[in-house]
Amino acid sequence: MSENKTLVTTCLRVGVERIINLRHQILRPGLPVETARFDGDEEEDTFHFGCFVLSVGPDPLCCVTYKKSEYNTKPAWQLRGMATRKDFRGKKLGSILTAEAEIFIAKETGIDLFWCNARVEAVSFYKKIGWSSVSEVFDIPGVGPHIKMVKL
Repeated sequence: MSENKTLVTTCLRVGVERIINLRHQILRPGLPVETARFDGDEEEDTFHFGCFVLSVGPDPLCCVTYKKSEYNTKPAWQLRGMATRKDFRGKKLGSILTAEAEIFIAKETGIDLFWCNARVEAVSFYKKIGWSSVSEVFDIPGVGPHIKMVKL
């Protein structure tokens, strides 16, 4: 459990069903909810996490998924589907959640290499939490411009 000024947060490993609505609302607004389901979500070695503030309610305010996926032929985890409710952005929930999730995953699996395809507008967030850009901007059709990032 982490304290964030007046917000007491709880970060938990959860099933994809606990985070799918937030993922849909933030990452795929106006599209069918099925578009917020990603390949590998149901795999046993995919990790889903939610950040909860119980004083706000039972739904996650921030979520992230990590799927086992090689990076440059090395075992790694791909961060995917990170979303934070708009009214809770800038309150460090994403920083808290990724830090706790990455520590958990590294301890659980022995793999501490992480990578992602970050939306261009989120690159500064990832840089603040220790990630580095490793590509030029590229487009993911239907989603928009991204940059590949890595955290060693």
